[in-house]
Amino acid sequence: MASSASLRIASPAWLDSMMGDGRFLCGERFTAADIWLYVWLDFGNEVGQPFDRRLPRIGPWFERVQARRSRHSSGPPHENRAASPPTRMAPHRRRRR
Repeated sequence: MASSASLRIASPAWLDSMMGDGRFLCGERFTAADIWLYVWLDFGNEVGQPFDRRLPRIGPWFERVQARRSRHSSGPPHENRAASPPTRMAPHRRRRR
């Protein structure tokens, strides 16, 4: 079983205390780190293990990432998306030899 120290390190509260003042995890740039943390926290919400959205840095950060247009266009298919309907591709045509 994990020690209480390791559980504390992996907690959203610990991560919140380590975050800087930028809009995203790496300052003002949205990076893969933001995507990974968002997916981890969102998954926790989906499986009944939500994080405390009142945390002073992660709470607003989560809302910013959740509001991104790219997040809405790439969410699970069961979500009601505000994005435009899927585009239909032209049928594939075989080349004549």
